[in-house]
Amino acid sequence: MGGTWFLGRTVAEEALRRGWEVSTFNRGRSGPDVPGVRAVHGDRADPEGLLAPPSYGPWDVVVDTSSSALPPRDVLAGARALQPVAERYVYISTVNAYRGWPSDPLTEQSELLDGPPDADAEYGRLPEGWDGPDWYYGRQKAGAERAVLEVFGEKRSVLLRPGVILGPGEYVGRLPWWLRRLSGAGASWRRETRPRAFSRWMCAMSRCSPWSRVRHRWAGRTTWWPR
Repeated sequence: MGGTWFLGRTVAEEALRRGWEVSTFNRGRSGPDVPGVRAVHGDRADPEGLLAPPSYGPWDVVVDTSSSALPPRDVLAGARALQPVAERYVYISTVNAYRGWPSDPLTEQSELLDGPPDADAEYGRLPEGWDGPDWYYGRQKAGAERAVLEVFGEKRSVLLRPGVILGPGEYVGRLPWWLRRLSGAGASWRRETRPRAFSRWMCAMSRCSPWSRVRHRWAGRTTWWPR
């Protein structure tokens, strides 16, 4: 789901490099399709758009990298459409889904924020003048996690909760900020050579735990290099 920029593109490219058959589903707006994939275009937020993908299956695993701005109900609809033709569903969530983030130590069993699997984009919006934690995004992602679990169940779902995802193609501007900061301090940064994103995809193909934070050792913070 996605596959044309940043994390999704990296996953598609690495899968092809390993000789896997890859299909991508996206609107065709964020970038060109990766050469070699079977590209399917459509809008996953449109019920009509979800009619096409199942006809191209079956698949061993679905990797959902394109739902950061989608409400839980759209993730729920997509999961329902793909459930008959996919063995597993990997959902890229966020560490923000934890109620205690960023102040408390966390484990995979830490409490999640509220958020029903069929919530719309208005669910969890914070009142004007709110000065507490920004729980809106976390509530939306926690609801989307529940949507995946409702359809695929625990044994067929893999929920990844990274914090900051950095690497080539990053579009928010965090990577240049970190590089300038490290350079100014005289520090060096050794990039991991094995794609953390793809190793987790491999985990999805095995009988691993369905929940996982994705953490880098540096400063105890979550930093995920896609490639």
